[in-house]
Amino acid sequence: NVPYGAVVTAAGGRFPYTFTATGLPAGLTLTTTGALTGTPTASGDFTPTITVTDAQGQTGARVYPLTVAAATALTLVNPTLPDGVVNAPYQQTLTALGGRFPYTFSATSLPAGLILSADGLLTGTPAQAGDVAVVITVQDPAGHTATASTVLTVRPAAFTRPDAGQTGETLSVALTTPSGATCTLDDQNTRTFNVGDLGAPATNPPGVTLTDGLLQLVVKGCTAGGVTLTVTVAYPNALPPGAQYWKYGPTFDDATNHWYVLPGAHLAGNIATFTLIDGGLGDADLIANAQITDPGGTAISLNTIDGAVPAVLPIGEPYRVDFQARCNAGACPADSVYAWSLADDPPPDGLTLTGAGATATLSGTPTRVGRYPFTVQVLMRGDQPTTTQQRYTVDIIDPAATRLITHYYVSILEREPDAEGLAYWQNSIAELQGRGQDAKPVFRDMANFFFNSPEYLGRNTTDRQFITNLYLTFFQREPDEDGYAFWLEQLANGMVRNTAMAGFLYSPEFTTFMEEVGF
Repeated sequence: NVPYGAVVTAAGGRFPYTFTATGLPAGLTLTTTGALTGTPTASGDFTPTITVTDAQGQTGARVYPLTVAAATALTLVNPTLPDGVVNAPYQQTLTALGGRFPYTFSATSLPAGLILSADGLLTGTPAQAGDVAVVITVQDPAGHTATASTVLTVRPAAFTRPDAGQTGETLSVALTTPSGATCTLDDQNTRTFNVGDLGAPATNPPGVTLTDGLLQLVVKGCTAGGVTLTVTVAYPNALPPGAQYWKYGPTFDDATNHWYVLPGAHLAGNIATFTLIDGGLGDADLIANAQITDPGGTAISLNTIDGAVPAVLPIGEPYRVDFQARCNAGACPADSVYAWSLADDPPPDGLTLTGAGATATLSGTPTRVGRYPFTVQVLMRGDQPTTTQQRYTVDIIDPAATRLITHYYVSILEREPDAEGLAYWQNSIAELQGRGQDAKPVFRDMANFFFNSPEYLGRNTTDRQFITNLYLTFFQREPDEDGYAFWLEQLANGMVRNTAMAGFLYSPEFTTFMEEVGF
């Protein structure tokens, strides 16, 4: 499913030549002038036979082993979207794995007021309540796609209050009960406030800080029998990585008011979703009395993760970086229990994370070029578990390949490579090198693709300019006088440009030059 291009050449006999082939992989075709192009549709090992016939009817044949590698599956990581709230901001980030970076996202039938950017950021303000069936698609530069269907539910706002942690901003809350159950909002006692305010806890949870102040939700008149209340909070901005929902009040194992992390709370983007049960954990009185009082808020750890990951790493070279957990900028307590992990996207292929106590190590040898965003997190278990996260993005590159790819862009197309194209050719080279195979075919494919592209053909170069381009691109030198005259004569006598280019790409000088630069 990746476009392929190559040129077959012949020597001897009498020009012009006519080429035919049998046994080609499905999706590939060979023109009579020797251009092998198309998009293979199945992986496997193939042995096509190519036959050439010259102007006098003489023929020659050769078997060309050809391997079509299986594509890495492209998948959507988080196609399930949290509920939104009418007339409240909504922000979620979609991610994908596999295929080739960069990814392009699209969606159909989004709720009115929401848009999805090509880089996967879903934002806006939903205008009306309801369940909307959404189809999300991600595509990579090779044309691979992955699609997922989900339902995005927008709920009516039960109330809106000032965001106590962000001046001038508001938060909106939707309340949902099971079918047939009801609760009535106590609007007078439902409020937002900060630690230290009248009726609020005196201090923050240990080792954390509240991002948006506290929300005290009070509902009354609930249907008898311990009704379950689902709460959706839309904050004005995306919550920081590692945020957790903290509650203040008694628990079944501690009757005194204290801070604790609410189990089962889901935080994504700017949305927090959690459930409260009348008389259950999260209800401040722990009594099934048709009333739920819920003071709590989102908070992030004051702890940090030290560890510098460079923005760029070379492929194929061993790498190691150490991470250190810090508590309030100092050493963490010796009796803390640490659990290190990766929060979402995996690290670059070939690198693994291992943790021991307050330190962790990311090490290995990168095996695939591309851009890799990933999040390192550490869970510290004390009186209450706290999670600390640090986000990184690293580009794995092949310096030699990048230089030569850039040279082809500049020499043939007279411009710098775009990020998408650079990543595509880098990955193509890395895949062959990873299997221990010769990477020169990728540069031959690149040359065929560039020289036959509308971008190059639109320049209407003369034969002299074309031959000069070939010398500068493949040998990185000006044409010598004899060679220049020879190729101009061949073109004047009817040789097609692709055949002339193949003469360069399969010449001893090209092979020697490529070996000298590491290919």
